[in-house]
Formats: sequence, C-alpha cells, structure tokens
Amino acid sequence: MPALISDDDSTLLEDLIQESLVEDDPDSPWWRILDGLHAKQRAALEDPSPRKTWPKGRRGGGSHALAAWLLEEYHRWPGHSSLFVALTKEHAKSILWPTLTLFNERYQLGMNMNGLDLVATMPNGYRILLKAAKDRAQVEKLRGIAGGLRRAAVDECGSFGGHDQQFRYLLSSVITPQFMDTHHLGGGQLILCGSPGLDPRGFYYEKCTGRDHTGREVNAWSSHRWTALDNPYIDAAGYLREELNEGNYILDDTPADAIVEQLVALKDTPIDDPAWAPILSKLSAEFRREYLADWVKDTDSLVYLPAERNMLPPGWELPRDQPWRIVVVVDPGWGDGNGFAVAAKSLRGREIVLLRAYYVPELDDDEIAVELAALRAAWRTGEIYADCGGEGDRFVQNMANRGVIVQALGKPRKKPRIEYLRALMKTGSLQIRPEHCADVLSEWSALPWSEDRQSHREGFVDDVADAVLGAVNQLSQLFVAAKPPRPKPGEAGFAEYQERLEKAAAVRAGKRMLRRKRN
Repeated sequence: MPALISDDDSTLLEDLIQESLVEDDPDSPWWRILDGLHAKQRAALEDPSPRKTWPKGRRGGGSHALAAWLLEEYHRWPGHSSLFVALTKEHAKSILWPTLTLFNERYQLGMNMNGLDLVATMPNGYRILLKAAKDRAQVEKLRGIAGGLRRAAVDECGSFGGHDQQFRYLLSSVITPQFMDTHHLGGGQLILCGSPGLDPRGFYYEKCTGRDHTGREVNAWSSHRWTALDNPYIDAAGYLREELNEGNYILDDTPADAIVEQLVALKDTPIDDPAWAPILSKLSAEFRREYLADWVKDTDSLVYLPAERNMLPPGWELPRDQPWRIVVVVDPGWGDGNGFAVAAKSLRGREIVLLRAYYVPELDDDEIAVELAALRAAWRTGEIYADCGGEGDRFVQNMANRGVIVQALGKPRKKPRIEYLRALMKTGSLQIRPEHCADVLSEWSALPWSEDRQSHREGFVDDVADAVLGAVNQLSQLFVAAKPPRPKPGEAGFAEYQERLEKAAAVRAGKRMLRRKRN
C-alpha cells in the first residue's frame, strides 16, 4: 500500500507520478479510432475540461464518441478502470456494448469482452465497466472500483429526470470522489451525455444550459452539441426529410424540403442563437428534443399526465362505509428492482383509487412473499396478481409454497391498457394518494412513449408503472378465482389428485357406454 502524501515530503507525489507514467505509443490503435471520428466528435474529445456535457440528437454518433473517449490513450493507463453508466443494465449494454465490439474487431484491440459482467478489458489491464444506476442499491455498488477510476460517462441523462436527487447523489457522492485515485495522473474526467429530458429541469439541464428551471443562473459545464446532420456516415438530411413528410412534426404548412434546408444551414449555430427561432417555432417539441437536442418541454411524448384533480388530499383514507374491491399487484424484477401497487374500486361507482404504489430494490422470492403477505393483511384482500411474463408459472408456484396465493396476469397488448389508464386520468375517475405513490409519480414524470407509441420506451424505469397498470386494468374486469395449482409427482396431494382424475375418467367412460347401449 503506497504511503500517505504529506506536506513534509513534497517529492513523494512527484515520485509516484513518475513511477506510474507510461510512455506514449505511436502505434497504438487508439490513433486510428481518433481518425474515424467526425469533426464535432473529435472537438468534444479534445476539449480538456474535466466536466463536460454532450447533448445530442438521434443518430449523431454518440455511442461512437463515448466509446472513443473511454478508450482514449488507453495504452497509458494499464490496470485502471473507466465507467459507463446508464439507467438500466440492459440499456447500458444496448448503447455501448455493440460499439465496443465493433471497435475491437475493426481496430484489432485484443479486448477481452466479458458479456456476462459487461466488462471490456484491454491487453494491458485497462477496463471499461458498464453499469446501471436505476435505484439506490445499484448506485451504492459503484463505490470502490478497483484499479482507480480514470473516467466516467453517464449516457441518456435525460432519462434520469424523474430521479434527479438520486442522479446528483450518484455524481457527487459515488463517482467523483473516486477520481482522487487518478487525479494526480491526469484522470478524473466526467461526461454527461444524451438527448434532453422531457422536462427542462434537473442537474443535466442545469449543466447543459447554465440555468435552473426557474431561470436562475448556475455553473454550467463545457458543452458540445451535435446532431445527425453532423454525422458524415449517414444521409441525415434525406432521413429527416422523409420523417418530416410522414410524421406530425411540422406545425404549419412549410414544406419539409424547406425545413431541412434551414436545419442544414444552421447546424453549426448554437441552438440558443436567435437565428434558430423562426425554424424552431415551426417544429413540434418532440422533434426539437429528439433530433435537434433542444431543451423544450415535451408533454406530448409523456405516456401519463396526471393532473391536480387526480390527487387526493393528504391524510385521505379509504371510506369503510361502502364496499370496495381491492387488488394487489407485483411486478417482480428480483435483483433488478420490484414494483408494488394497491388499488381499489368502489362497488357503487366507477372511481378507482390508487392506494399505494412503491418500489423496492433487490428482493428474492422469500422477501417478495413477505411483502405480499403484509399487503394482503393490511388491505384485507385475497386478490393478488403478478406481472412476471414468462416466469408466471414458476413464480405462482413459488408464492404458493410460501403461503401466498397469486394469479399471473395475462400479457395482452399494452397499448389498450395504457389508454384505459390515461382515460381514467383525463376524466378524473382515477384518484391517487400522492404521499403513498411518490415512486410511480416519479416514474410517470419521465416515462416516454416507445417510438411506435404502443408501449413504454425501453431503457426507462417503469417497474411501479407496470404494477399500477396491472392493478387498474384488473379492476376493470370481473374477478375469477384462480384454480389451485396442480400438484406434481412426489408432492403432497399428488396421489389424491391422480385418484380424482381417474374417477372422473371412469365416469366419462361409463357415460359413453350408456349412450352406445341406448343407441
């Protein structure tokens, strides 16, 4: 273990730096990676600022720039680590892993690609780790990265909009303190990247624009914005022209060709320049945010829009002088997070009340059963459902073995269920206890439509939102009691079950014989 650095030994730090320095390698594949970047990507990489934001539009080449930045002069950092973070592990993998694989093959980097742990290791021991930060438990696992943290990049920062306090904690309390291990060697750089969020507020917005949501000036980071029009490897102008013709992005009768011509002319102009105002006024918020990396409030892309009239007053309790049907739904993700929802429907009216909706990280089946049993006792209901996809039969049986009878929800198309919930919100028929539903309100505030507007967009947290969706839609249907699970050979009750089957088969055979004799 190296000695602590003190003021009494002014040469110790210099000695440590000299011991750690690795000479430059003019033959490193890194230089070929750098040559493959377009001008704005390269400018973003060569910016020496330790804190940067990269707001970018769709297909601008963000994943290539991030992979290149994390690999920059890797030959000089043997044994160290850099970190790539997205909201979920699946999203982190889909964003960066294909690009790292491509670079490894194209530039013959010799990386060891561990797809299970999502760790790419260079021959000199330099590593790139892909991690998730959807909840506090996952954030805490990012502490203490071995080898010294050289750099960190957080992508799709706009998707953290509903979890802004956790996002700030991730950066200030977990990631940046680890830069102390490499700062004396030239490490300690952090990049926030991705499309702007649906609502212009939060830490990412502040560092991109230099102001908060009230307009108050705050400290901005060095910012580099680019779009698909800066990417020479695709026909962005042709694609955007087609999208503008086919979509609902133009707000007046301006031809798509004229719009694209102006976009190309302005692509090197900062988005806050007054020259943009005439063209931005003609385009929808979704197009401006997704394709132009413009910070604008985009409520059209939000799936759910609860209003003030959906919120019940603090302290509201379910009236006991009328009958209610109450359901409990779990969306189990086990180690990846679990959503729970409790909803009630009046048997004398149409209103549905969302009583509780919350998130719990990292539960196993035993812990999920305990949670469901507590909800069953608290709300005196036997209607418990699980939205667990292909794990339905296994999960139902595991819960039954633990004394909790659960029914698996079916998997109908998601769009009709979403529209039903949206209609309840719009008419005021859905009532919400906000102090008990903060987690789902947070998810809803940053949850956009998928590109085909049929479901929630992949990569965004929707564990509690899915549980609520299941609970509300279950209350729109008649209750059908679940059949007891069929015992398997060797289990208690299997012999009696088999005997009942044989008796039923004998009765059916006897009835067939009687019918034949009569004929």
